[in-house]
Amino acid sequence: MLSLTSNLHFATASHLVRALLLTSFIILTTACSSFSKSAVLKIDVPANFSVNAEAYYQPISPHYCYAPDYYTRYPNLGVKKFSQSSQSTAQVSKFDVKLLPSIGGCLSLLSGIKFWIMDMTEDPEKLGLSSVWIHLDDLADEEMEKVGADESLLSVDCKYADSRLSKVFKQELECKGLATNDEVLGTLGLEQLMDKTLRLRVRMTE
Repeated sequence: MLSLTSNLHFATASHLVRALLLTSFIILTTACSSFSKSAVLKIDVPANFSVNAEAYYQPISPHYCYAPDYYTRYPNLGVKKFSQSSQSTAQVSKFDVKLLPSIGGCLSLLSGIKFWIMDMTEDPEKLGLSSVWIHLDDLADEEMEKVGADESLLSVDCKYADSRLSKVFKQELECKGLATNDEVLGTLGLEQLMDKTLRLRVRMTE
């Protein structure tokens, strides 16, 4: 369910120009169907793990935004949430992510996806929660591993490490991209995702 926030940041001027050009290109090449363009997000989830994802959107321009004033009272404007609960065996979850939706009357672009990865096994000495990001930029064109004609792969390795922040837990879950060794998995372009599948492979390494 889509909801709204008052602290959403509008695109910068340079991003606005690029976004408008990209939007014009999409509209001209795919006509009205462009507004339903999407990507398929697949997540390989280990046994006893759950994954929550949030897709973030920003208006292309405040000048083309027709959201009623009362929308500002709602949190998380332009956030689409996905959730996959844990199971006793490994599973593959599948979500449809819109790239160029209209949110509250505002034509918006996907700007990023955040994943919350949770180990649901109960261990009082471990904090089983970590997060990773995918950033979106209309000019980005990072290389991704291909696993099919229309499917790309991003691998995420998770392990437990000594806790740095909490005095309650001895260890905390750390998840990082295999290619980046960082919680930011990469910066992708919208055209890399349009009508394609992005697979996120999450695995425990230790």
